[in-house]
Amino acid sequence: TNAYGKIVNVARQMDDADIPEEGRFLVVKPWIKELLLQNADFLRATESVNKPAVLNGQIGTVAGIAILSSRNTVDTGSAPVVTHCVAGHNSGWSFAQQILNTESLRLPDRHGTGYRGLHAYGAKVMDGARLWDVRLNP
Repeated sequence: TNAYGKIVNVARQMDDADIPEEGRFLVVKPWIKELLLQNADFLRATESVNKPAVLNGQIGTVAGIAILSSRNTVDTGSAPVVTHCVAGHNSGWSFAQQILNTESLRLPDRHGTGYRGLHAYGAKVMDGARLWDVRLNP
């Protein structure tokens, strides 16, 4: 299937849903990243963006959507396999983290002091209408 065309279609759906243009994202699997990097339309669209595209896994920007790559997306079905990608806007979810407890301790097997802490974190969907399940077939 045409992954680039699907991304442009997702951008239109976001426009129809009045999703702000700043903060849009799409997370794809590495095999989709490979297809996009071989697509001339994707390369032209990515080159037209003035900011650096390689930032925390970002492989480019198409139609105002930051394209990110992750192996943590889900595949379902056996024939044909369907890859579920996450698309949406940053306002659709929330993430919080905090270091709750810290302590220093002597290291038993070497000279020096070690530090450890309890890192608590969590995420929540704040507005499910701003997150989509985009399905792509290999």
